[in-house]
Amino acid sequence: MPLVIALLTASFLLTWFGTPKISDLLVAGGAARKNYAGKDIPTAAGLSIIVSVTGAYFFAFVFVEVYRLEIMSSVAVVLGMGLLGLIDDLLGTREITGLKGHISMLLKGKCTTGGLKAIGGGGLAFGFSLVFSSGIVEVLVNTFLIALFTNAVNLTDLRPGRAAKAFLFIGFFLMVSAFFLGSHSILVLGPAFGAVLAFLPYDLKGMVMLGDTGSNVMGIILGIVSVLLLPILVKSIILGMLVLLHIYTEKYSLTETIQKITFLRRIDEWGTSR
Repeated sequence: MPLVIALLTASFLLTWFGTPKISDLLVAGGAARKNYAGKDIPTAAGLSIIVSVTGAYFFAFVFVEVYRLEIMSSVAVVLGMGLLGLIDDLLGTREITGLKGHISMLLKGKCTTGGLKAIGGGGLAFGFSLVFSSGIVEVLVNTFLIALFTNAVNLTDLRPGRAAKAFLFIGFFLMVSAFFLGSHSILVLGPAFGAVLAFLPYDLKGMVMLGDTGSNVMGIILGIVSVLLLPILVKSIILGMLVLLHIYTEKYSLTETIQKITFLRRIDEWGTSR
């Protein structure tokens, strides 16, 4: 537990002090976009989360011999998904949106940055699942769980702080579960939890844009932690819920739904200037 606290704290501090620096680099490089309010802010600022988390993972690798496979596999997944998200943030357009839209374009033989992300993210999910699954059924459940978790957090990233709040809410329950079960998955989740917690104030103030770079990495971390932590039955239930969420968001606006439900709207607006 002391190591987990140290990793969480280190990741928090790295993100807290690193986010403004990385934002300056993004602005200098022309990586700025209009947010929902029409204000130009740096996109892909989730890079600071990736830097902090991978730094903490390498630190854990040095001190925890027994779980090195899990730690280094998590590094590979985070860096791979972060790269795919960064490509989408810097080169992608918003003419085609939604998982269904990008897959439709792929079936027509046209590759979008979102389609590239879907293929690459699916490959990362499958590769991770092959290593940490027993049998073909669990491989399939784990692969789709990671892939849909990755996209689910991205679906929430339409307002300041929303994706980070979703991550912290789900991450909290996973952290508590990992603690009481004595699961080593807490070594993967702890640094991410600290990094997102530090990033949240910048996001809430509309100073930076998390971007797919950050939201997809946050989602894939929730996915891989679920794979390492939860039994197959619980993972199957969560997978079913994620499928329903994706079906719902293809037909209805998540933002409009949140606005109609009082407690969700209050959580969504907490900490923002609205």
